[in-house]
Amino acid sequence: MRSGLRWIGDDGLKIAVCNLVSLLLLIGCATTPHADFVITSKPIAQPIEGLGVCMNPYLYAYPNTPDEISPAQLADLEAKFKQLHPQFVRIFFLNSWWENDTDASIAKNHPGMRQSLIRTIRLAQDSGANVLLQLWYDPGHYEHPDDVARRFVTAIADLRDKHGLTAIRFATIQNEPNEHEDDITQERYAAVYRAFDQALRDRGLRDQVKIVGGDLVHEHDKHWFNMLARDLSPMLDGYSIHVYWDYWNIEPMEAHVRGVRDLVAKMPAKQRRPIYVTEFGAKGFRENPSIEPGKIGRWQTGRRRCRSTLSKPPSSSRSHQRRRRRHPRNGMGTRSGTTARWVTA
Repeated sequence: MRSGLRWIGDDGLKIAVCNLVSLLLLIGCATTPHADFVITSKPIAQPIEGLGVCMNPYLYAYPNTPDEISPAQLADLEAKFKQLHPQFVRIFFLNSWWENDTDASIAKNHPGMRQSLIRTIRLAQDSGANVLLQLWYDPGHYEHPDDVARRFVTAIADLRDKHGLTAIRFATIQNEPNEHEDDITQERYAAVYRAFDQALRDRGLRDQVKIVGGDLVHEHDKHWFNMLARDLSPMLDGYSIHVYWDYWNIEPMEAHVRGVRDLVAKMPAKQRRPIYVTEFGAKGFRENPSIEPGKIGRWQTGRRRCRSTLSKPPSSSRSHQRRRRRHPRNGMGTRSGTTARWVTA
């Protein structure tokens, strides 16, 4: 009986099976989708310093504790903060807190700011964060820059040496100097930073504390960046900016960040420094533009309707329109700010 099958022997069978497997593998490769991205061991940029928050130095003092925050609430907050494990924390500082244990504007001359500051920094350190200590402002508008810088360095040395708060690894002077010209002139700004650099060296702390300059808002930032690069880059370890946007319009934030990156990239190589974003956040609908961060809203029939409030307006005796002075009454952040850092190429 004739058959359509023909025996090909053991060797022929092996060849046929191998050819069939190869064909199936080829078919499988042809139908495999392309990867969206490839994971490699090669970094695409230098590492960031870390993501984190701005902590409120009034946390353990008036008007927060004990009037508005109970011991149980503090313990709960501390436990959750340690779980959050921020990498980089910014904390405001005033010389009067260290020297007089208070201030007139928010603490209302109640004592306790020195210990509140210590406990706030310690909470950040125990959570694993590096700390940037921010000299908020000088009531004398830096009329005596050498004295202001020396007092700030004295406090940093005491905090690190006497209280073991070695997480203080960064420092800046004057929040948002380019927003109001009467806060500080560029001449005094440069003078206080030079004095600060020298005072750190005199105390043997310059290698332990990096100096960051700027904390600039978008307004007039090119003029200030030119000054930072020209006059202060030899003593600065980084430049810092603040980035805010309306939550329904993110494009200005993206343009701001790109603009700063390009601005620094165009500097002479010896003047380029890493960029620290020491505040950023989205703002909501504000019936009064001076009150931030505002409210969540939605568009209805061409009008934005308020749905809920993001946070209370901050408590301060100073004008809310002077944003450099505003500070939240509760919580851990300055306004809606968060802290991060990236490095320009």
